[in-house]
Amino acid sequence: MNNDDESFDISLSLRKRLDEINVQKEGTQANIKHASDQLHRLLEKGKKKSRETPAQLKAKINDLERRRTTTSLPLAEEKDILRQISMIERTLVQIEENQDHECLIQQKKAEVSTLRTSFRSIQAQIAELESALSKVELAKRLGCSTTDLAEHVLDCPANKLGQVIGKNGSNLKQLEKETGCQIDVDKKGSQVHLHGSVVAIQAAVEELENITLSIEETVRLPEAVHTHLYGKRTAALLKLQSLYPKVHFDLSRQSFTITLRGKPEIVALVKDSILGINVEMETMKLEGRETALVLGKQGVTVKQLVEEHNVAIDVTKESGDKDSSVVKIVGTSMNVASAKAAIQDILFNNEEVEVSIIVDALTRNKLLSDSGLLIKQLQEEVKGKCNHNNTMMNFEKLSKEEVKSSSTSTLFIKAPRMGIDSAMLVVKARVESYEANIFTMEVDGALIPLIIGKKGETINKLRSLGPGAEIHVEKTTGEIKILGSEEATMAIKNAIDDIVANNQIVNVAVDESMLGLIFGHQGKELKEEIQALDVSMANGSSRKYIKLRGQIEKITEAASILRDFVDNNYTVEMTHEAEDTEVLMNGGANSILNKIQTDHGVKVTSLKHRRMVVIRGTQDSAEKAEQDLKMFLYGGNGTAVSKIVIAGNAIGMVIGKGGSNIAKLRSNHGGVTISVGRSSNCICIRGGEDEVMSCRSEILRSVATTAMSESLQINKEDYENFSKPGMRTKIISDIPVSLDVKQSSIKIRGKCADVNDAKALLEDFITGIYKSCVVVSPFQFDRVSKCMEELERIRDTTKTQITCEKNTSAVHITGKRPSVKKAKVLLTNILEDLFPSQFTKVKMAKPLVQPVGNVEVLAEIAAESGCAVSLDRDTNSLLLHSSCSISVSTAVNLCEIRIKDCEKLTRVIRIDPHESWLLPKFLGKGGEVVSQLQTECDCKISIWKDELMVCISGNDEENVAKAKQLYDAIANQARKEHVYFEIPESAINVFVGKSGSNMKNLAKTHQVQIERVKKSTTKIRVFGDETCVNNAISAVKAWVDKWEAKNKGNIMVLESGEIEFLLSRSKFLIRDVEKKHGVKIEADPTRCTVVVRSKLNSAREAASASISFLIDNFRNALAKQEAVETKKENVIVAERNHAQTDMKKYEKEPQSTQDNCGDVVENVPTVLKDITQQDMANVTRPHVTQNKASSLFNLLISDEAPPSEVAHSHEQWDSSTVSSVLENDSVAENSVPAGNYYKSAGGFAVRL
Repeated sequence: MNNDDESFDISLSLRKRLDEINVQKEGTQANIKHASDQLHRLLEKGKKKSRETPAQLKAKINDLERRRTTTSLPLAEEKDILRQISMIERTLVQIEENQDHECLIQQKKAEVSTLRTSFRSIQAQIAELESALSKVELAKRLGCSTTDLAEHVLDCPANKLGQVIGKNGSNLKQLEKETGCQIDVDKKGSQVHLHGSVVAIQAAVEELENITLSIEETVRLPEAVHTHLYGKRTAALLKLQSLYPKVHFDLSRQSFTITLRGKPEIVALVKDSILGINVEMETMKLEGRETALVLGKQGVTVKQLVEEHNVAIDVTKESGDKDSSVVKIVGTSMNVASAKAAIQDILFNNEEVEVSIIVDALTRNKLLSDSGLLIKQLQEEVKGKCNHNNTMMNFEKLSKEEVKSSSTSTLFIKAPRMGIDSAMLVVKARVESYEANIFTMEVDGALIPLIIGKKGETINKLRSLGPGAEIHVEKTTGEIKILGSEEATMAIKNAIDDIVANNQIVNVAVDESMLGLIFGHQGKELKEEIQALDVSMANGSSRKYIKLRGQIEKITEAASILRDFVDNNYTVEMTHEAEDTEVLMNGGANSILNKIQTDHGVKVTSLKHRRMVVIRGTQDSAEKAEQDLKMFLYGGNGTAVSKIVIAGNAIGMVIGKGGSNIAKLRSNHGGVTISVGRSSNCICIRGGEDEVMSCRSEILRSVATTAMSESLQINKEDYENFSKPGMRTKIISDIPVSLDVKQSSIKIRGKCADVNDAKALLEDFITGIYKSCVVVSPFQFDRVSKCMEELERIRDTTKTQITCEKNTSAVHITGKRPSVKKAKVLLTNILEDLFPSQFTKVKMAKPLVQPVGNVEVLAEIAAESGCAVSLDRDTNSLLLHSSCSISVSTAVNLCEIRIKDCEKLTRVIRIDPHESWLLPKFLGKGGEVVSQLQTECDCKISIWKDELMVCISGNDEENVAKAKQLYDAIANQARKEHVYFEIPESAINVFVGKSGSNMKNLAKTHQVQIERVKKSTTKIRVFGDETCVNNAISAVKAWVDKWEAKNKGNIMVLESGEIEFLLSRSKFLIRDVEKKHGVKIEADPTRCTVVVRSKLNSAREAASASISFLIDNFRNALAKQEAVETKKENVIVAERNHAQTDMKKYEKEPQSTQDNCGDVVENVPTVLKDITQQDMANVTRPHVTQNKASSLFNLLISDEAPPSEVAHSHEQWDSSTVSSVLENDSVAENSVPAGNYYKSAGGFAVRL
């Protein structure tokens, strides 16, 4: 038997024995599991062991038995002992059972231990058999006997283990296959274990040493060499690999490098061989389809170039550009040049060339008809004749409008350069054959829409007359082109001629106002008559003519009919006020409209919803009827019209029971007609000028002077409040009304305006909601109610509710009382801006409101001036409005005269806030000084502490003047005894001293009192005896002069606005300069000075320069802002001038000096008509026109007093109203600017 047979028998015997032992192993495992399960069950069944031994338990039984037998025990106790003995006996039995069970457990544990020992022995036998079997099989696999097997361990660097193993063990498998040796790698020990014959192990060691002893070098290649190695199907690289099989080559395509791995001497040799390759490279950039031309279909062209010119060609896409690529040609210089020339020839001959020809629009349409069937056929014809598949034809892209309007189009032809000429000849021939059959005709351009038809309906019908025919219409020139067969062309031409003959046009000029009449219901008969002539009538494009279309004879007749209709239906449209609607319709058949219609033979229609009267007839009759209607509405030729808006609670008083008061007025003022609107509180008076003015004055006096009453519901709590002493007087202040307070209501009695004001105050006290209103004339109300944006701004700014009531022509404001006051000021400012010469307010000091606002006097002013006059206690002003600017000016003059008369007996003294200490001096201890003055001068003196105001009133002008002189004397003496002095900011702490010691010593020395002024960091007050005060002030001045001599400073004089800029943002700007330059800066807003203090002159100069730089920047920004505002102001002024021109247009009418919107007096009396334009220019208003209303929210009038240099204590002042004005707000013509304030002649100031 040979060695192979022996080896085979040993392997079989070992495997058989291994199988037998594995079976024995499985049986032993099963026995171990079975025995373990039994042991587990025994352990689970084990019972709890007793803590006492059997001997101890038996001793217990003997003790209990002895006790039971030797001692006399109760029956229960004896039974208990017997029970215990029984339990102990059961425990003894249990212990015996536990001992038997424990013996079984120990036996089972011994059995399991024996089986496990047997199992470990079997495992050892299996391991020995497997090792022997593995060795036999390895020898068999390697083709040697087991005696020839050897083992070798080779150390391997850790960094080479990866190369030995290879990706997924590829290198390891390859080595085992080549050497016939089993190779195991120990990564942790960095060792390679070899098993096999000695020869195989030697071969494996040699191969492994080639790896472990090898080096790796990356060689940077020239681009040409790199391309050469990659090109020509990598033939050059394969050749190197065959020459040097012991070297591993890794050529990178992206980085132009090649990595060589092998023994150092061989790697060096290969490197020299690669770098010694002598080749050149040329590059060419290809765009678009050039890449495809060079590559050819499936690379045929580029392969052919490589073979013919023996070069390597690499074509790659450029990164970031999909449409371009780069061709690299590598080879000898001669081969590269020839290959490059061949590529250039290919590109030149196949370059796409585009030419164009101009074709007629009809030819274009024909070629593109049927989804471009003809142009596709032409394209195929060109490809066939010219043998070029890349030929393309397309027309220029046009929009739908361009397609319709253009008479020509451009056809583009694309083809390779070699075939473009032949393609051009074929296309031209086909186009010329089409255009030779085009027929051209011209028609009037106005008929083109008819030939086209609605949505092309007519022209499509024309095309259907000749299938395949094309029609092009030039809308601007009226040229029509037809392309089709001869029969189709003639049929279309005849149809167009018929359309032209039946659609001649005549334009009849008419006024635009007549169009609605002609095409409306009134023109129904006219339209039917014209349609009967088979003539169509339509509105012209400019709305200045009517277009008639039809045959020439019929449209001439229709034009004559239309002109007759227009001449007999001349239209006049007149707008009027809403309250005039009922007046025009009053009387039924005898109304003014029916009368005018009968007198002038015209048709008069009233359009209520548009507040318009339409008059139709001949021009002469319609114009005369218009004059009569204007005279009725607005007066003229000795007839006057006046409209008065009456408060809702007074209208019934004017009418009287059953209209008795109206009837009485008519009889007292003969010839006047009085009408009262049902839906408004407007009374309209018509008649002679004198009678109308007299009647109007009587109505105003009656409303103003007649007493009336109003009731207000209250609850029990309100009743108790009103019953408190002085409460009623406190609420209604000086309003002259009487209050009758009952359990459930308050009855207010007095004049109409006073009652309304008192009621608003009482409702505010009860509900916390104040209600007020501003009444204007109807025409002003219409305009104001449309200013929704301005009203919405007032709502948002003041948080009030604003509603417009048309019946009373009033704007109602509801909210908190201060907010309502503010809203009323904003609203009246808007009214003054909208109606600069027809609405104004005359301001006064609050103490003057009561004497000036006497209702009888105001009624006389209204009657004399013809202007509506009302007292507004919320704004301390008189509100004047009228449609006549002369009436407003007259009323202003009368009101100012009234104010001046009242000022003689009521003097108002306003005290500056910094002199508020004068009030206690003037009041005296317990009011002693005021009481003495009142007694001495026989005047009433009121002191308004909250508003820092003193009011002196009396019945004699001399007494009032005397009281004023005495007050001035007291104030002047008090000022001498109370002197304020400014200490430099840097010196104030030194002057005061620690805990005020220095200041106290100075005061004690001069027998005065010195204290710092609150809310001021630098001001002190010195008061005491006049002489002592003067001495103390001199000492303070001397101290300050001495301190300033030691602490020099640069003084800069600035404008007030510049000081405010530096002090803004919590003095951040000044602090920054102080920190930067190490100086101390004192800013005095009162003197408008800035003082820079420092011991170093350079620091002072640098800080001064920094401040100057800040101020210059501020001035530049302010100049730019002023330029923008000036531009806006110019626009506003232009708009205002335009609005004033519109407002005056009615004043220029020959029969009326007022505009048709009517207010109190709609027609100026004859005596006023002679006022010249020069006289009108001399009529002044107390305020200059304000800016546009939308800008009224920029600034607010302040409740605080203006600077003392503007409002002196002896001037009249009003501080009861918070209001809003614009920059450049309205002020008196003689107002004097001072800082940011203006003081007006009317006694009030505004803050800008």
